[in-house]
Formats: sequence, structure tokens, C-alpha cells
Amino acid sequence: MIKLKQKSLRCNNSWYKTLSLDKRRFIDAVIQTVDKISSSLLLKLMTELAEKLITAIGGIHTLIGNIPYNMLNYGLPLAKRISEITHKWGNHSAKNWACEEGFIRYLTVVDINNLPMFRLSDKL
Repeated sequence: MIKLKQKSLRCNNSWYKTLSLDKRRFIDAVIQTVDKISSSLLLKLMTELAEKLITAIGGIHTLIGNIPYNMLNYGLPLAKRISEITHKWGNHSAKNWACEEGFIRYLTVVDINNLPMFRLSDKL
């Protein structure tokens, strides 16, 4: 929530534009007092406020960044697919490739920097 607050302040000042003073104070109080939310009611309230802020800054893509977002959407499915294929070919260590962040990041960066006609993520 702290990262979301900081991003909403830096991006387009949506912290002030989207949330009322009471809601901002509520979020600040929760941030200062709670490390992990265990109450379902508090979680529901915080989720609604977080969704407002995420929408105001331009979505989850803006919040986490280009590479991590593409790692989730393109790199991870691609790593799983490559891992399954190579495991079927007999490479038993390939089973762990789908969980390795470095491999997922590598596939994502290669895919982003590739020409659109050769992009692997378009063919998934």
C-alpha cells in the first residue's frame, strides 16, 4: 500500500484527486499500525481504496512497471511452455525453469526487444 501511495503521488497526484481526506487518513493509519491485514472487513475496505488508486494511476501495469508486468503476462507462460517441452524431451532439470525468475526475465526482455513479426508472446 505504501508503494501504491507513493506511485499515486508521483504519477498524477491521484492520491489527492481520487481520495477524500478521510480516506487518505484512514489509509495512513492502517499503514502505520498494521503490518499484515487479518480482518476481512479491513481487507475489503483497503481493496476498494487500492482499486480506486490503481485505476486512477493507469492500472497495474503502471504500478509495477513494464518488465515485471510483462514477466507475469508473457515471460511466465512462455517459461512454463518451454519447460514442459524440454522436460518431455528428457531434460529433467528443465522442470524447474518455469520457477526461475532470471529465466522468466530473460525471455521477457528478449521478447520485448524482438521484432513484432518474430515475437513469441503473440504466438501463445
